[in-house]
Amino acid sequence: MTTASSDQYFKDNEANWDDRAQVHMSGDYGGVKELLADPQAISMQLAQDIKRFGDLRGKDVLHLQCHVGVDTIGFARRGAHRVVGLDLSEKSLEYARDIATRAQADIEFIHANVYDARQDVDGEFDLVYTSLGVLCWLPDIA
Repeated sequence: MTTASSDQYFKDNEANWDDRAQVHMSGDYGGVKELLADPQAISMQLAQDIKRFGDLRGKDVLHLQCHVGVDTIGFARRGAHRVVGLDLSEKSLEYARDIATRAQADIEFIHANVYDARQDVDGEFDLVYTSLGVLCWLPDIA
């Protein structure tokens, strides 16, 4: 998907999420305050899915469309060996890196379009995750 119109869509969407990241981080988005206060906490969004993944200890996890990383932290806190968060918005990832550092979570964050994940992320993963709420932002699910 590399047409002029799709390129513009992704540029516009990145700008949108850069702006949203700033708005989201002006409050307690995703329960970030609890994540920073409690080293066992995971986000409410991830808590809905976490039991589906089984034991994550020693697993490699890729979180696509991770935004500011509040869900991503939960994978590290559940014992994943390698956790990578990928997002289109560099501003979101600036916040994600800061939150992960303050939460003492070892997470690698990559700035890339989700459609380019295979070429932009090295390695293989036991689990590739994206939450239900991000699917509406993908112009081509197939």
